Amino acid sequence: MKKMVRYIPLLLLFAACGKKDDNTTPRTPDVYVAGSISNGTNSKVATIWKNGAAQELPDGNGGYANSVYVSGSDVYVAGLDESGPVVWKNGILQALPDDGPVGNIDYSRAFSVFVSGSDVYVAGEIYNGNQEVATIWKNGTAQELTDGSHGAAATAVYVSGSDVYVAGYEYNNSNIIRAAKLWKNGVVQTLTDGSADAEALSVYVSGSDVYVAGYENNNSGYPQVAKLWKNGVAQALTDGSTNAEALSVYVSGGNVYVAGYDGKAELWKNGVVQVLNDDPGDSFAFSVFVLGSDVYVAGSISNGTNSIVATIWKNGTELLLDSGFAYAIYVK
Repeated sequence: MKKMVRYIPLLLLFAACGKKDDNTTPRTPDVYVAGSISNGTNSKVATIWKNGAAQELPDGNGGYANSVYVSGSDVYVAGLDESGPVVWKNGILQALPDDGPVGNIDYSRAFSVFVSGSDVYVAGEIYNGNQEVATIWKNGTAQELTDGSHGAAATAVYVSGSDVYVAGYEYNNSNIIRAAKLWKNGVVQTLTDGSADAEALSVYVSGSDVYVAGYENNNSGYPQVAKLWKNGVAQALTDGSTNAEALSVYVSGGNVYVAGYDGKAELWKNGVVQVLNDDPGDSFAFSVFVLGSDVYVAGSISNGTNSIVATIWKNGTELLLDSGFAYAIYVK
């Protein structure tokens, strides 16, 4: 069963509970969540929450905040607004160059942001008027990872030392089936054979090991099987009896955490599953972050009234935010 806390301030919920030191006060970490909220007119507004307080991002109408990264005192958010792919730094919008809109709609997207030193990397896709092209932006300059002959997307980016890892997918020649892909410094590795639809959705590097989370349809087609690849070797996290995806991976202290869903929001630790929400209705775990001994998950649940609520779990304890979606979490 889940543990649930409603409308308790995050600073209280996430307060350190270790032994008190007479000389020092344990620092309470800041919890950043990226996502979107409803503006009441069936439109979404790109939003970031800090310790439970929502801040609508400038020019975020009709958009989403898909990823958040904190470097020093700077908060970076990748997402999109009505004009296309963007990055917000401390709430200031920077449009990412793309091929422009088709008609009145810009189909290009930014899905993930990672900061290494003074360099800001964003993974996403640029629509070239015919296909989506997997793209990474470094400090605002676009590098296309695919040639545009087939639809493709870069869904996540991780930088380790001087190496840049990008997870994503590319369609086959018929533009029907996607193959999960991993790029290292622009060189592609195909994780699946293309016989079944698959996507790589998250990447994390720990030492010499590269972990990728995603899904692949089972041998009989639909539904999807949540999968984790370690150095290119796949591990199925679900049995294929229900639709499932592994959406985020994080490694800490030798433990591998994966957030996703298998009918319900779930967290896997070293392959062992924990159901985060067992209420009726849909629930999803989109992102996982580990700080010390604490495990944070961001996601969304149905509140039973046809409304979706952005949600955080800390060590399995549930906190509801606002009506909307929580796509990414960063704790510092």
